[in-house]
Amino acid sequence: NQPVTLTIWRVFDNDETKVVSFRYLGELNRLFRIDVKDSGKDGKKIKMYLPVIYLGLRRLFPISQEESIKISSLRGSLTEEEEEWAGLLYGKILACQTDIKFQKYKSSNKNFISLINKTYDSYGNSAGQDNLSQIITSFLLFKRLKETNDQYRGGIFLIDELDVTLYPGAQITLMHVMQDLAKEFSVQVIFTTHSTEIIHTLNQQ
Repeated sequence: NQPVTLTIWRVFDNDETKVVSFRYLGELNRLFRIDVKDSGKDGKKIKMYLPVIYLGLRRLFPISQEESIKISSLRGSLTEEEEEWAGLLYGKILACQTDIKFQKYKSSNKNFISLINKTYDSYGNSAGQDNLSQIITSFLLFKRLKETNDQYRGGIFLIDELDVTLYPGAQITLMHVMQDLAKEFSVQVIFTTHSTEIIHTLNQQ
């Protein structure tokens, strides 16, 4: 529960860089409290809440070891536009040319939209496909918030070991896609990685 100081970029409408402290409020709330120090002489603090999504290493839990899995149709959960949007992102990052559709995947460790196509369903997804599906699902949630909530001012997306299960080409493409999505939806993406490809790609920006 100790606050951690970070620099958050493009959180505010004027694109100023602000130094903020945040504290995790617990598993049930899944929120961080953001304290922003005012630039004025009085040094007042503005308290605000930003939506936060955290993808930890549980997202890599093998499907064969899940104790409880519920896979169902997306009927009523995604619009055609949203499914097409997610499919285009998926195809771009993994260079897939097949007809991409999705199912709902829910277990004690994961809750996301999972890839299906004419060849296999959610049970046939690789670890890399699962990982990418969860990242795309998270951006889809930020997309919905921006489109449906007038009070939305951006969010924070935390990812542990982003590169795990993804081959180098997909890692590089994912970096470019995530940069575009982060700018479009005003999301600050914070992640850990051991990938030299990702570090090199970011150093070239």
